[in-house]
Amino acid sequence: MKILFFCLLFLIVSFSLPVQEKDSITCPKIIINGPKNNIAYSGQRAEFSVKPFNKAYSKTHTVSYKWFVTNSNILSGQNERTVYVDTKFLEGQQIKVMVMVDGLEDKCPSTETIVVDVRKPIVRTEQRIISRP
Repeated sequence: MKILFFCLLFLIVSFSLPVQEKDSITCPKIIINGPKNNIAYSGQRAEFSVKPFNKAYSKTHTVSYKWFVTNSNILSGQNERTVYVDTKFLEGQQIKVMVMVDGLEDKCPSTETIVVDVRKPIVRTEQRIISRP
């Protein structure tokens, strides 16, 4: 009788505990790599890319990317991991770039944003000293 009681108790307890998914993978962190020190130079294209996710996540999930830009235009790379953004005539302003990653687990954050300052381009001049005979 005691064995039956303990078996029933075990079944009740085991069915009442929350089920843990054995194949659960932790959410990847979305990181946008942008221009050095978050500074782009006017007239030059600025490159932004999502840091690759770890191999375990990449093997089990197929992701796609959707980029959004304020104050500028995307030159190329929409729907890719890397996008190029126009900075013409934006000196002294900021560009806000957001990526939305589709294909992640429902519980995982799917967006990330980066803000970049656009500055006057650095112009290097060459000075030569010419000696006259």
